[in-house]
Amino acid sequence: MIFRDNPCFPHPESTQISPVLEFICCSFCVEATRVLSFCTIGGAPTAIPRLSLLLKYEFEGKDGVCQHNYQTTFSPADSVCIDILNSMSKRKVAHTFTTQEFLEGAGVRLHRGFSYMPENLFDPFLLFDDFSSENPVDFMAGFPWHPHRGIETVTYILKGDVEHKDSIGNAGVISKGDVQWMKSGSGIIHQEMPKGSSGLVGFQLWINIPKKHKMTAPNYQEYKAKEIPEFEYANGIVARVVAGPAEQFKGPVTGDDVDPTYIDFQLKPGAELSVPVPSGYTSFIYVFDGTIQITDSAYKAGQIVLFDRIGTEVNLGAKSSGARILFVSGKPLHEPVAWHGPIVMNTREELVLAFEELNDGTFIK
Repeated sequence: MIFRDNPCFPHPESTQISPVLEFICCSFCVEATRVLSFCTIGGAPTAIPRLSLLLKYEFEGKDGVCQHNYQTTFSPADSVCIDILNSMSKRKVAHTFTTQEFLEGAGVRLHRGFSYMPENLFDPFLLFDDFSSENPVDFMAGFPWHPHRGIETVTYILKGDVEHKDSIGNAGVISKGDVQWMKSGSGIIHQEMPKGSSGLVGFQLWINIPKKHKMTAPNYQEYKAKEIPEFEYANGIVARVVAGPAEQFKGPVTGDDVDPTYIDFQLKPGAELSVPVPSGYTSFIYVFDGTIQITDSAYKAGQIVLFDRIGTEVNLGAKSSGARILFVSGKPLHEPVAWHGPIVMNTREELVLAFEELNDGTFIK
């Protein structure tokens, strides 16, 4: 069981607690320090009077990475302390966002869940849009030819169609249940044109690319609905796994830098769900139908719930109406972000160069 992430760049290590309560943690993990202090006799003798704790500390430096090893031994009577550590495996809600209406492309009316913010709360994720509508007027103008550099775009369609073309020769249509995962790398120019006389249900997520791979060759992945694993849990929850693992299934998307998970969950009324998340990874859900219950709070369609990075599982349940959500997680990059329009780099100088190349015709490598 992992109970504490490491928020301190550049150390990627996490605090873990194994079945024998053996810790590996970075010295900057203040929450781990607080819990250990609370569990010691000297730290809180009145709270846990029967605790006997043996703490062993070792430091080992390897390739500039901190490894602080804490080994603890608890007496059987110390159930209070163990319960505290166990409860920390469950992630808490950090922030909640309600989608806001935006006009994008040539006049597409969409609902934006989040975009760039100075705190980079969603790192490595940059933007999330829901461009669903029952009215074709809201989306038919589409997203004509435009550039991207330094990001990945993930387009997931549940109703209607999106026609697409790009500068590296890809062209086609993604329809109900399909996903398009495009890595712009050093630069790509493409267009996305939604279609659907009876309405459209679709979402787009932007993922940052790490500095070392921003200028690699563009890559394109498209998967039809039949290629995306779908299965049903014993309690009736249905999962479509676009990326990452779920039970014995794994999504078809491969080769990404941030180890993403992207799962479409349909929950029956009253169903409960626990989703594992690696310690330190960013995770959020988007509710697009029904209502989700997390601890004592309810979250309805059109809301994004961002979880903190402490813990290794997200726990939630559906209210009486049932619910449908997108669950997304990924490894933070902890890198500076320089962003303007469809181009995301690490420095202002790189950003200026990208637009200069766009203007003089050298953008596509």
